[in-house]
Amino acid sequence: MVEPYDPDKVNQQVFGESAQRQASQPPITQPNREAAPLSQSDAIILNDTKDEFDRSPVPPSWYSAVIDSADFGYDSKNNPKINFTWRITGPVQVGRLVWQNLAPRSNDFSAIMIKKLLSRTQKADAKGEYHSLINEVDAKAPFDEKAFCDRGIAIGGEAKIHVGFGKPYRKKTGQDAGTMVTPNNIKDIALPAAGRQFMEEQ
Repeated sequence: MVEPYDPDKVNQQVFGESAQRQASQPPITQPNREAAPLSQSDAIILNDTKDEFDRSPVPPSWYSAVIDSADFGYDSKNNPKINFTWRITGPVQVGRLVWQNLAPRSNDFSAIMIKKLLSRTQKADAKGEYHSLINEVDAKAPFDEKAFCDRGIAIGGEAKIHVGFGKPYRKKTGQDAGTMVTPNNIKDIALPAAGRQFMEEQ
């Protein structure tokens, strides 16, 4: 017959008398966070909160931005793609979102843009020093889009993005189906410092 597991007995056998003294001490309890009232200093007011994201096009310009998400998927031809969500941090349009879909196996433009993104987007390490995202991948090996997304390499990466307009299209679904939409398109990516110099020279 197998003896039931007794953690106190195991501790006694392994650590001797000192384990018995430790076991007799009352456990350390953590404060019950659920019982404590939440601070309301930064709470939202639902009546004052927008119903929808502002999806109107962002005016063409260079912006500082950070990558909020990088999601793996497939394009219409079943090529692996990465859907990047950039959040603008300045100098204007702060908080607005711009989306960038890149399928580097499908065409040269996407392949070049993914290399630019990795080379020119920087992220701080544990010491606060900034490094390009390309340092996190093996640039000599086949690029694995899914592993890149699963590892969260891009999240928090910072760069300058040149936002322009893409090709207008007619919406097929939703309440505003049939209306023409002019989407944003990221035309170029620059290092944060290079982007600032570029803006100052204009």
